[in-house]
Amino acid sequence: PALTRLLAVGVSVTGMLMLVLMTRWGLGTSPDSVQYVRAARHLLDGPQSGSVAAGHDSSLAHFAPLYVALLAAGRLVSLDPLEWARWLNVVLFGLNILVVGILVRRATTNLSWLWVAASLLMMGSLPVLVVHLTVLSEPVFLLLSLLGFHLLADYLDTSKERALFGATLAMGLALLTRYAGAACILTGGVAILLWSQTSFRRRVRDVCAFGFGSSLPMFVWMLRNFAAGGAATDREFLFHPIGRSHLWQALYTASGWSLIPAFAPDAVRVALGVAMFGGMVTALARPGIPSIVRVPALFVAVYSAFLATSISF
Repeated sequence: PALTRLLAVGVSVTGMLMLVLMTRWGLGTSPDSVQYVRAARHLLDGPQSGSVAAGHDSSLAHFAPLYVALLAAGRLVSLDPLEWARWLNVVLFGLNILVVGILVRRATTNLSWLWVAASLLMMGSLPVLVVHLTVLSEPVFLLLSLLGFHLLADYLDTSKERALFGATLAMGLALLTRYAGAACILTGGVAILLWSQTSFRRRVRDVCAFGFGSSLPMFVWMLRNFAAGGAATDREFLFHPIGRSHLWQALYTASGWSLIPAFAPDAVRVALGVAMFGGMVTALARPGIPSIVRVPALFVAVYSAFLATSISF
């Protein structure tokens, strides 16, 4: 076990060094990246930063605030948000590699070598690399949600209130990082109701405490947005339901996680999708599955439903 831990930490450090070399000319950017950096500079410099639109900073309202605040924190070490984002992602890459290894180690107590294998797969995953090579909120969201899954699974196994408090904090921060973090909170609430080892009365109490505690910071933020610009999230309600094209896009995205090339037959992607769905159902329905496996499997189902609802409305 000591050697396994040392190897896992070594993979994490190697990943960080690799990212330093790969970003020596800076991180990549996207349209969202531009808005994140503008909003962070607005927090630091005010209206003169040029990020004010229609009397208030629409970037601050459109995105959840935590990642913007983390970018602005680079001023503490005299770095511009764009420069600071690079070093932030380096640290996040190392932590995410390590946390994935820890979660796999917990799920497979008799196969400690899988810890190292999972860390290596995480380090070499192209989709994971892409988000860590870009100024995006996904690396922060990934770390917080994984920590939330870990703590929630600990609560389900032990009924310890401190584990529930930690899960509440982690998933509340995930929601403050991305509005899609609402799926983390829904996952937690359902998991507590279904799999907690406590009485039904305590389950209801814990669900209420978890939901209120994790949602309160975002509720305050949305009130701020409404007061500043008349909209809670800078989005409009429109009905355009998902269709066949969205399902194919989801299938192509999921197959990309497994590095299936673009020229592969669609039958391969369909087979992979069926296998993924079967794995999720098995993890949710089969008795004896560890909580650390069940909780992320439940998140896959909840997050898929959340995306479908978000796209449709």
